[in-house]
Amino acid sequence: MTETEQSYFQEQDKNKLINPVDIRQYLSCGILSLGGILGGTVKGWSSTALPSIQSSNHSPDLNKTDISWIVSHVTLGFLIGCPIGGFLIRKIGRKNSLLFSSIPSLIGWVALPSPLQILMLYAGRFLTGVGLSV
Repeated sequence: MTETEQSYFQEQDKNKLINPVDIRQYLSCGILSLGGILGGTVKGWSSTALPSIQSSNHSPDLNKTDISWIVSHVTLGFLIGCPIGGFLIRKIGRKNSLLFSSIPSLIGWVALPSPLQILMLYAGRFLTGVGLSV
């Protein structure tokens, strides 16, 4: 490529507001940052949701022991999910492991909004912990 052609293409790139390659990079970074948002949401869910679950009439009655178990089931999910994540990364790769981690997270988040029994809250919190740690 001659010097004139290079300067022409550099001038054309300056005239574009956003390069198409940059859009893909911004999109990738935005999607990957959702993992951090998910982590904060999983950890902070109990502080806002448990008072509303306790005050509603259609959800199970919760005592202090139940609440402490609901909060700690995320940590138990971390204990199970981390070894699973290490195994999956070696077997199916990083990308597919991240895709797999969405399955327990999705099931856990579906179980949390309308708990009919306390076991649904336990399972939902446990599965969100597994999905977050894989």
